[in-house]
Order: sequence, then structure tokens, then C-alpha cells
Amino acid sequence: MPNRKAPPRAAPSPDSAVVARTLRESAAALGVRLDPDAAGRLVDFGRELLRWNARVDLVAPTDLATFARRHLLDALALLPLLRDLGVRRLIDLGSGAGLPGLVLALVEPGLTVESLEPRSRRAAFQRHVTRLFGLGGVRVTEARAERGGPPPVPPADAAVARAVAPLPDLVALAAPLARPGGVVLAMHGPADSAESAAAAAAAAGLVLEREHAYTLPGDDRDGPRSRTVLV
Repeated sequence: MPNRKAPPRAAPSPDSAVVARTLRESAAALGVRLDPDAAGRLVDFGRELLRWNARVDLVAPTDLATFARRHLLDALALLPLLRDLGVRRLIDLGSGAGLPGLVLALVEPGLTVESLEPRSRRAAFQRHVTRLFGLGGVRVTEARAERGGPPPVPPADAAVARAVAPLPDLVALAAPLARPGGVVLAMHGPADSAESAAAAAAAAGLVLEREHAYTLPGDDRDGPRSRTVLV
């Protein structure tokens, strides 16, 4: 279902405008073109998340610019892969604050996202965001995927997991959520070798098809961060 149009936004603050412009430039370096409206929606999402973050533990304490650099861009780095793989329905496993699922839904209207989050307060935040931005293609399910158990939702074209568990556990949890012929997208840092990634895939009955490496920009406080998506 296509996204409904989000309600009109208030005029952005100077800080928000700078973050939106920087986000567009950094996304372009990852192969993602954001128009000003899409960048604005993402910045609005970030502002709303940080507002909730004061009372609900969604992400580590941060500011808007750092959140955009570390979290929004990390989610956006998946877009070229999803388009290349023809993914139309995505399951976000252990989605927390909606990263990456809600971010992807905000910029990719044809994408259907099933967000799996077992913690009620984080699921409540996600439902709030789907209402606020009119994300008709998103469904938030308050459930936990159990290793060896039946999937809590029907399998999809792809299952993605970000910072959910160590790689072998992450792949084992996500594998039942991908339909036959579908893919698991494991987002992680540079710590795991290609050999350990291939072994984790094989243990779950999967084949490591490729590794998508990218770099998130840094600032004066920290340097660039190497990231990888295992397909």
C-alpha cells in the first residue's frame, strides 16, 4: 500500500535545515538520491524520536546531527540493495526504534514493512510514527522471533536485522522470516570475517551471496565508520 501523505510540517529550524542538507549529500555518496521532501521527513522523524527518547529508551543519548549520521544513513544504505533485489515486502527483526524499517518506509512508498519489536514502549513509538506520517504500508507486530520456533508473521521477500544479536544467532533468527528464494540482510560492523559470515549462513541453511560494504561519515568527535550488509 503506498504511503499516505504526511501532515504539513512546521518550518524547519536552521539546525534541521543543515542536517537535512547534509543528509542529502551523504546519502548521495551511498547511492541514494533524496529529494528535499524525503530528507525533511527523515529529519522530522529524527526530531520526534529524540523527543520520545527523553522518556523512552529508544537509542543512546545523542543529538539530531549525530542521529542522522549514525542511524538514518545506516538505514538508507540498504536502499540500493533492496531495489537491486526487487524487495517489495520487508520484515525488520527486533526493530527497536524502527531502524531501519521505518526509515525505509519513509522514503520508499512502494515498500511494505512488517516491524517485529517485542518491547511494548518501543512498539508504541513505532505505531505513533506510522500514524503521524501516514505510513499505511507499515505494520508493527509486538512479538519476538524465537530460535527454532515458528515465525510470528508470514515470511517476506527479505528479513533484515540490525544490532540484534551476534551474527550466528542473528542469521538463525532471521532465516525463517525470509520466504523460499528470499534473502536475509544482516547489518553489522567490520568485526566478522567472510569465513565466519559464510559459516553462520551455512548453519542456518543459507548461502552467503555477497557482502555490501559502505562507510558512514564521521565528525570532529569520531571518524568514519565501516559497515557491512551480508546478503
